[in-house]
Amino acid sequence: MGSAIKLKVLALDDGDGFIHYEITISNGQIRTELDFYDSIDTFQGFGEKLSDFPRKITDPITFQVGEDDIEWAFFLNLKVYCYEPDGKSALRVIIDNHRDEPYLEKSEFSIRTLPSSLNRLGQGLKNWNPRIDSEFNWES
Repeated sequence: MGSAIKLKVLALDDGDGFIHYEITISNGQIRTELDFYDSIDTFQGFGEKLSDFPRKITDPITFQVGEDDIEWAFFLNLKVYCYEPDGKSALRVIIDNHRDEPYLEKSEFSIRTLPSSLNRLGQGLKNWNPRIDSEFNWES
């Protein structure tokens, strides 16, 4: 797997409207994954913002589920930003399952990419309906 994001629906819960997701992210050298529950449209706002990226070189876009606090079951943070004035971009990934050893899983890395690839990711996320398509894939 090169630089990629894969989202998979593990279960639909029509009772409360939450979906059990699994996200797998790789930069070609490091691979991490997390399963979590969230709403059906959790990725749409992030997708809309990515579709226009970058509006300004200095404006990052962030997607977050959970908090970076031990009181939370997990932390997922994706930050998209330009690291060069010419628009060269990166997606920083932080995933922490907030568990104790030996079950601790914590990853932090970046995927270097181009704005056009991030725009494609945004279009895909914006249009993805987890009730219809159980998987979403993006390659940088």
